[in-house]
Amino acid sequence: MVNFTPNVGQGFTLGANYGPVVRYLSHKNAGFQLEVLYQERGWKETNNNYNRKLTYLSLPFMTHITFGNKIVRAIVNLGPEVSYLCKEKGILESETPQYLPVKNKFDYGIVGGLGIEFRTNFGVYQLEGRYYFGIGKIYSARATDYFRMSSNQNIAVNFAILFGL
Repeated sequence: MVNFTPNVGQGFTLGANYGPVVRYLSHKNAGFQLEVLYQERGWKETNNNYNRKLTYLSLPFMTHITFGNKIVRAIVNLGPEVSYLCKEKGILESETPQYLPVKNKFDYGIVGGLGIEFRTNFGVYQLEGRYYFGIGKIYSARATDYFRMSSNQNIAVNFAILFGL
């Protein structure tokens, strides 16, 4: 979804979310996790059939903390994320502000996730629920512009398989 002010009635839209993950544990239960993700974001309006897809290349850089034993661990990931808009679908020739092309291709925000990981002889399997809170605005927010706020909000379920090097 996108947090619009003034409000645009919308529901969740589904999109792809995948890419490579690198994790380094500098301590027994802590380290960092870096990802390069292809992400489809956007919104679907509830009052009509309009659907907007925004495709980003995203770089979350998160602190990675684990709790538990050697086989099953709870995980917490938290940190900044920067993104670049690569492609957008759903642009319409209209006077309606949210149908126009995105003005700001760079996005940034905070990402946090909770999950569980299973350690086996064949790798680490990680399942995580994640929330992205966008701080940047996709449309201009000057005093003369229509939107005061237009920031990405994203909920994702991520599954990763990690192999030791």
